[in-house]
Amino acid sequence: MLPEGFRPARRRLQAEGYAKIPSRGATVPKRLNAPSLLLSLLALLAGPAAGQGAPPPAEKPAEKPVEKPAGKPASPLALESVEIRPAHPGPDTLCQLRVKLKNGGTKKASVFAFTVRINGEPVPVYQRQTYLQTVDPGTVGEVRLFNFWTTETRRPLPKDGQLRVEVALDEARWVEVKNEGGAEVTTPLDKVPGLPVQTRLAVPLQAAAPAKPPK
Repeated sequence: MLPEGFRPARRRLQAEGYAKIPSRGATVPKRLNAPSLLLSLLALLAGPAAGQGAPPPAEKPAEKPVEKPAGKPASPLALESVEIRPAHPGPDTLCQLRVKLKNGGTKKASVFAFTVRINGEPVPVYQRQTYLQTVDPGTVGEVRLFNFWTTETRRPLPKDGQLRVEVALDEARWVEVKNEGGAEVTTPLDKVPGLPVQTRLAVPLQAAAPAKPPK
């Protein structure tokens, strides 16, 4: 017989609060490896949640497009050429001045206002003059401007012998032309956009003939 108060070691350890010792033949779970557990936890926190896939790439901030300065729109009216007659004038010569005006619009154009400069000097008469000649759309019209002298008291012969003429079309209007009671009626409409436009011409002045000696 066993002495009084004797208890098997297994029961004594359980009674004193130790972990339950598995019985003989029971399967003991393997001991967890601390470093492996830590690595698994970090991978779980860093990786995406199950079923969510990879996170979408970060979007680039919207870039404001570079604004280009708005250029001046091309005018449907163009000065194709300027003509001086005679073609080779001399000093103190009266010349005719003409311009060819192309209408690239879809309406008739008229009420033309010009600025003319001769050797850099503006001709004052054009400040109060408009031309009511009508140029049809898709055509080229010739406008006869004022005659001028190659040299004047306030505009002497240029030192380089070149006659320079600049013509600018400052303003024009689209017009509507109707026939009412046998008379042609012109109604001004909107201003033609894109003006002024200009052209220029330089021609050599012929030398003055030497004065004949008196007889």
